[in-house]
Amino acid sequence: MNRIASKLTLSIGIVTLIFTAFLLYQAYALTNRRIKEVVEQQTSMALQFDLAIRKYVGHKIRPLMYELLGEDEFIPEAMSTSYVARSIFEDVRGAFPAYILKFSSDNPRNPLNQAGPEELKVIEYLNNNPHLEKWEGEIVIDGKPYMAKFSARRMKEECLRCHGDPKDAPASLLERYGPVAGFHRPMNEIIGSDTVAIPTERISEKLWAESIPVFLIGGLMLLLFFFAILWVIRFTITDRLTMISRYFANAARQEDYSNIEPIRIKGNDEISDLVFSFNTLSHKLKQNYASLDQQVKERTEELVSKNRRLELEILERTRAEEALRESESRYRRLVEQSYQGLVITQDNPLRFSFVSKPMEAITGYTREEMEDLRDQQVMALIHSEDRDRLLQNLRDRLEGKEVPTTVQYRILHKTQGTRWIEIHVSSIDYNDSPATHAVVLDITDKKRAEEALRQSEEKLARSKKMESLGLLKGVKTIGA
Repeated sequence: MNRIASKLTLSIGIVTLIFTAFLLYQAYALTNRRIKEVVEQQTSMALQFDLAIRKYVGHKIRPLMYELLGEDEFIPEAMSTSYVARSIFEDVRGAFPAYILKFSSDNPRNPLNQAGPEELKVIEYLNNNPHLEKWEGEIVIDGKPYMAKFSARRMKEECLRCHGDPKDAPASLLERYGPVAGFHRPMNEIIGSDTVAIPTERISEKLWAESIPVFLIGGLMLLLFFFAILWVIRFTITDRLTMISRYFANAARQEDYSNIEPIRIKGNDEISDLVFSFNTLSHKLKQNYASLDQQVKERTEELVSKNRRLELEILERTRAEEALRESESRYRRLVEQSYQGLVITQDNPLRFSFVSKPMEAITGYTREEMEDLRDQQVMALIHSEDRDRLLQNLRDRLEGKEVPTTVQYRILHKTQGTRWIEIHVSSIDYNDSPATHAVVLDITDKKRAEEALRQSEEKLARSKKMESLGLLKGVKTIGA
């Protein structure tokens, strides 16, 4: 049970960790996205506010001031859009000191509007891309990350009076700033840019400070969920399975199945079904045990009786086998000591399955040498002029035709040349399979004696014939 509990704990722990990591990642991504949205929103609002101030000053206040003061008068505090916007945002920066809200120029009249290194890069980029009016992105100012937006102020026709040729500028403007800075700007060139930069660190710190308690509460809830699941699993599964395992172990130790106690676990689930099945099985085992015990006794008595009969049969069979082995031994000695040869062929009629010792004297080959001849054992011994007759005899036998049981062939003795043998063939069972049994006799001396007798008789017949011819010739001479 400990192993199941460990596996369940490990599995649930892994799933909980994966789910927690997923939630943390989602919360992290959501918080970062929220930070970017807040910074983007504040940056856009600040820039739009700056542009609205400029538009109002340039289109409303400045024309009115020219009507009141004349074309040669220029009061920056009321008529310069950058001056008014900077003054207003100076008050705003009192509440947000880390925010950057300014008009930046590479050649400003007011030194306060001088562009920094990062702003100069953006102005250069916008000058190189005249079709662009804005740029936004993340920049680093004094080693801190900022979300910045730049709105280009390009040289247009309405700007020529104050930024074109100094001779066309209002006298009060020249008197205050001089005829150099901010003048002689080509058309469509960047006069400067409205810059809004908001530090992302402060907003992210604030949002993370708000999010961390949420993360902690979520992590605590997941931890409580993990332990609650473990408690439920232990109460509903592992503890009950431990009890069942103990019952099974106790049942396994019982030598008498009638002593097995039923499991007492209540419920209405799969484990309860398992308990019910075990108790049912235990009850049936008890019933079957008594019946089986009686059957075993009866069967044992029957087996004892059969065992006695079997012992007698084994004893008789052992005696028969000993007699058979003695008979086979006598037969083998008789075969080995006989002057007749004995061969047995079985599946292959041209290969010997058994060769007796006398065959060595008949053929001049040892049994090992005949074994080396393999499938050509018979054909290698038969004289070439008798092989066709032998093969025909074998074919007739295989086809079931009537063939003589005694045949004579010439063989090639290993050292003595051609010799004659007589074979007496019969069918037997050898190693529980049909086989051909052949008794081989060396009849060479008999054949030689017959040949000598035949030649003697032929010689005698010729002598008698010659003698008859001589007598006949003498009779004819006398008659003449």
